[in-house]
Amino acid sequence: LKRIRPKTRDELVQFLVRVHETIIAESAKLVAEPTTEDVLLERALELHLDSHTLLASSGLPGMLDISLKAITKLSKDKRPVVAKTAQERLEILQILAVGQLSAADRDALIAEVLKSIVSTDYSESSLQKAFQLGSQLEELESSESAVQFYSDFADALEKSSRTEIQEGAEQMRGIARRLNLPGNSIEVVGTDLDGKPFDLTDLKGKVVLVDFWATWCGPCVAEMPNVMRLYKGYHEKGFEVIGISLDEEREKLDKFVAKRKLPWRNLFETDPKLQGWSNPVARKYGISGIPTAILVDQEGKVVSVLARGRNLAAMLEQLLGPVELPEETEQPGAEAEEMEAE
Repeated sequence: LKRIRPKTRDELVQFLVRVHETIIAESAKLVAEPTTEDVLLERALELHLDSHTLLASSGLPGMLDISLKAITKLSKDKRPVVAKTAQERLEILQILAVGQLSAADRDALIAEVLKSIVSTDYSESSLQKAFQLGSQLEELESSESAVQFYSDFADALEKSSRTEIQEGAEQMRGIARRLNLPGNSIEVVGTDLDGKPFDLTDLKGKVVLVDFWATWCGPCVAEMPNVMRLYKGYHEKGFEVIGISLDEEREKLDKFVAKRKLPWRNLFETDPKLQGWSNPVARKYGISGIPTAILVDQEGKVVSVLARGRNLAAMLEQLLGPVELPEETEQPGAEAEEMEAE
């Protein structure tokens, strides 16, 4: 390949695509050659599959289909080492393409991934595939498959004789519980920073944003100007925010709330064993990444578990009607950088 200096992102992407297409083409020659020595064959096959995987996961049009066809062909190779290695990689690509599979093929893939967890004695690779599959299923329009998958994933983990594996089942059931929230009620109880008890049911009749966050979370801080702006615009019409802090340092949390003048209540557990990711509400709903923002309507039913940015603004307008919002005065990126500097 001719050495270039990409000036734009598109030029860089095009260059990287050509690099990996070249690797695929050249490694394919070695893989196809019957006389290629075993060591060289394994290395060429690894490079071939890695480049296909990178292109397939790039999101570029057509790349996933091309890689699926190529690796499916290799998975039927007469040489056991080629077929086995390609079959293992094929499962990864099928996971990436799970939304494009037929219902029958998707169910078969799910069954195979779940089966491999136990059959490989909870190997790191089998668990990694399961987590990847769960993430892809969460992206589907319907959450039904993801909810069932995480429930079955939890069942598989509970069969282990190892305590550290069994403990993961609770989180899987929590994720399933969270994904099943839309249209159902969410239970939120705790103690706020003033030491007062809180129960979400007391806010029935209001539209409530349940925001799992922490002061150390850059994306959480970056989203706050948006939430503040919407709070100021919709609060008088019945919009409330309840923060659930996953911090472990009370002093830092107090400083943050005071400096930003957050007008809504924030829950924080005083027991160190229940702080951070061990927060009871976070554990119940399998919160493993923040910010996680859940919007609840006037009837106490969850509207969305992805209530951030423009999504939140659109849902509030639908639930409470249009309002004149205050002008944006803060830059989320600058706010995030400020927190990181602290």
